[in-house]
Amino acid sequence: MDAREIVIEFEAAWQRGDYATVRRWLADDVIFTGPFETLRTADAYVASLARAGERLERMEIRKIFADGDDVAVFCDLAMKAPLPTSFVARWYTVEGGKIRQARVVFDARPFAAIAAPSPGVRS
Repeated sequence: MDAREIVIEFEAAWQRGDYATVRRWLADDVIFTGPFETLRTADAYVASLARAGERLERMEIRKIFADGDDVAVFCDLAMKAPLPTSFVARWYTVEGGKIRQARVVFDARPFAAIAAPSPGVRS
């Protein structure tokens, strides 16, 4: 399989909630970078995807670009209320048949506002 096919399989597994397959496509020392966290192991990344998957209503892939081992996925993530639908850009780097690096970019402001404690509440 080429990098594009691997990423498509990975994304489809995540949408299905098939985390065993998600894990199989990741290098053990995958590096994930997103607006809220940076992770350096496959197990930590799978756990993060599982948390996000609990809130996912549907994902609509708009475009996939591949350039050798680099694959970019542009999609709309429709999240369960009260979370918004967000346009998301993901950039994967595949090495040796596994995703070695994943970078995610989206407007995190609506999510940060939801996650922020209410005024007067201390954590």
